[in-house]
Amino acid sequence: MNKEEIEQLLKRYRNGETLSESEMRWMHSFYLYKAKRSKHIVDDLTLQENLSIVESAIKSRTARSNKFRRIYQITAAAASLLAILSFGYYLAIGGFRQESELTLANGQMRQIVLEDGTKIMLNASSKLIYPKSFADAENREVTLIGEAFFDVAKNLEKPFLIHTPRMEIRVLGTAFNVRDYKEDKDAETSLVRGKVEIWKSDSEDKKFVLSPKQKFVLHEETHPQNDQNSFAKKKVHVAVNIQPFHISEQDGNAVETEWMVKRVTIKDETLSQIALRLERMYGVKITIHNKQAAGQTYSATFDDEKIDDVLKALQMVTPFKYQRNDNGHIEIN
Repeated sequence: MNKEEIEQLLKRYRNGETLSESEMRWMHSFYLYKAKRSKHIVDDLTLQENLSIVESAIKSRTARSNKFRRIYQITAAAASLLAILSFGYYLAIGGFRQESELTLANGQMRQIVLEDGTKIMLNASSKLIYPKSFADAENREVTLIGEAFFDVAKNLEKPFLIHTPRMEIRVLGTAFNVRDYKEDKDAETSLVRGKVEIWKSDSEDKKFVLSPKQKFVLHEETHPQNDQNSFAKKKVHVAVNIQPFHISEQDGNAVETEWMVKRVTIKDETLSQIALRLERMYGVKITIHNKQAAGQTYSATFDDEKIDDVLKALQMVTPFKYQRNDNGHIEIN
């Protein structure tokens, strides 16, 4: 995304225009991610309220100098936010020219090899931001929104860091799966081999170390706020824990990594949850019109099967009707 495109996107966002899904993912990965990494907690509402001020200040700063300079004559909260976003904007129009972005739509999957030899398998509806070279960097850093399997090349002198919307992960050389889709309540990091250090994006003081066959699970629950005077429309409660997981001796896969072989394991999941997974895997929009059907739970395993065969198998458990509309989307009644 170049300078002109960023300015237009900021303008549309500030004016309250509706952004596409890919544009919103960019906003979340670029602005919200950098805000959350600040030592000051900056929520989405604060970010949105300050966006016009940030944009104005960024333009004047980048016009005066190509170097990042600190502005002192603003309030403490605005200063923190501006420093983060101004530096981020400078990277976007300058430094980000040395970075690459890979964004996949639903139904897509792709493997890439980074300059250091690290192999990454990116899952559907995911985005990866990575530098073209780690040569002049103190760390090897990438940003992930969605899901990917990492096989990190070992380098004791240069740790590998992964930033997601809700997690920070540091490794030296190991293999693990990371899943952090914005629309999911759970975010997970599952370690296959090696060792990783992990923590919530806003809680660097509380870190966890995973051993093989352990996964870090971050679960979010949203509760409505009763306080009419509160600016927040909802309160998010976050819980984290470490759980074991099983790796099959037959094929070396686990439930957490089976997406790479196009296998779907469902364990007491609602039809609405299953539909979201199927959308990502098969690249087709699914709409459920019946609330009772959406809440029905299922357990099953499907091994690289067509989506119609999956739906027909689910129909045998609890009957429902589905059809494809003129756009090829699936509608469940």
